[in-house]
Amino acid sequence: MNFKVLNLDTLTSVEEVMTLASDVEVPIQNMLVVDTEGNLAWQPTGAFLARLNPSNTAMSSSDYQADLWQQDAEYLPRVINPKHARLWTANARAVSVNDFARLGDGGYALGARNVQIYDKLISVELFDEPAFIPR
Repeated sequence: MNFKVLNLDTLTSVEEVMTLASDVEVPIQNMLVVDTEGNLAWQPTGAFLARLNPSNTAMSSSDYQADLWQQDAEYLPRVINPKHARLWTANARAVSVNDFARLGDGGYALGARNVQIYDKLISVELFDEPAFIPR
């Protein structure tokens, strides 16, 4: 682990945060960020390993890629300024089909909550703090 995440309060742009997100060493988390210019982005941050053979079950020791499981991945999936100007995760799958094959299934939710959040986000044009208070 490192404490680079503590530098978030000194950053001013989505680009700066995405650079930091690539170098934070914590258990992997979704990083969602918006800057004062209205740019928004998503990227996983944390221990994102370079493994090429993800597995949803235990693997044999012969399939373990020690050299890759001990280093950070060079490529992290990310979304910056999506066309619908909305980002959310809701414990749902947040990566493409290609990335999903590489990363495996971390126990994603089935999606009902994800659809409800999407519907709510799309139904609102401008957001303020009260818009996020459940009613």
